Amino acid sequence: EKFTRWGQVFALFIEDGKATKNAYQRYLMERQCFFDQMEKHKNQIMQCRTASDLDTAFRQKKCAAILSVENGAMLGGDINRLLQLQQDGVKLLTLTWYGENEIGFGSKMGGALKPFGREVVEALPHYGILPDISHLSDEGVEEVFSLTRGPVVASHSNVRSIVPHFRNLKNDQIEELIRRNGLIGI
Repeated sequence: EKFTRWGQVFALFIEDGKATKNAYQRYLMERQCFFDQMEKHKNQIMQCRTASDLDTAFRQKKCAAILSVENGAMLGGDINRLLQLQQDGVKLLTLTWYGENEIGFGSKMGGALKPFGREVVEALPHYGILPDISHLSDEGVEEVFSLTRGPVVASHSNVRSIVPHFRNLKNDQIEELIRRNGLIGI
């Protein structure tokens, strides 16, 4: 039997270590590729920016495409780039990858959010973008929880008590995500 309701998060991925200008240019290139594919396959897939868009995609038996950015390094320390993400229909922002960027530190390094990171986390709801804590350090995750009241997402994480790896979520983090009606993609 075919799926009648199918959605997928499409992540525009920025590697650690990209210079600020290169990270943003990489975002623009990947974004254009995404838009080109949406146009090329518009009979099969639809970018969804709202719940209404999801309903439309499902009703038309199309894949519901949700755009995200993996690694907030693409912001390059410029809070104004959140407007670009909003205009492009980005719904999730993974704040870090494994290393360090202007927002904070990934799970491999450990460390708190930087001042710019706190500013980004507080601004995201105004742009309709959810903070994605996958890859974020434990200290950063705790700060995200303290800076936000709404849902938080861990788009691609696992359970540390089952798979003991620094990148996976601790039980109390999972409980907080559930309490906030967040989402965990395993």
